[in-house]
Amino acid sequence: MTAQTDLIAELVRAANTVSRLTVLERQRLLIRAYFAVVKGREEIDIHPAKADTDSAIDLLSASKYSEDMTDEYIAEVLLDGAEMLRVIKIALDAKDEVNSGGTRH
Repeated sequence: MTAQTDLIAELVRAANTVSRLTVLERQRLLIRAYFAVVKGREEIDIHPAKADTDSAIDLLSASKYSEDMTDEYIAEVLLDGAEMLRVIKIALDAKDEVNSGGTRH
C-alpha cells in the first residue's frame, strides 16, 4: 500500500470510530488529510480557482474547531477527505499509466 492509500483507510476507520478519537487525534488527522490533498493536487497540477471555494479548506476549518463540532460532522469531513484523496489517487494512477506508455511493470 502507498502512504496515500494508508491515509485513505485511516480516514475511513476514524470516521467509523470518531467518538473514540481525542480532539488532538481528530485535529492531526484532518491536518494530515489537508496537506495530502494539497500535495496530491500539485502532483496532478490542479489548482482551485478560489480559496473560499476549495473543499480542502473544510479539512483545516474542521481541525481548528473540532472540539466544538459534533461527531457526525467530523465523521463527514473525514470521509470527504478520504474521497478527495481517492479521486487524486485515481488521477495520479492514470497519469502514471499514460507516462509509462500504458504498460504496467
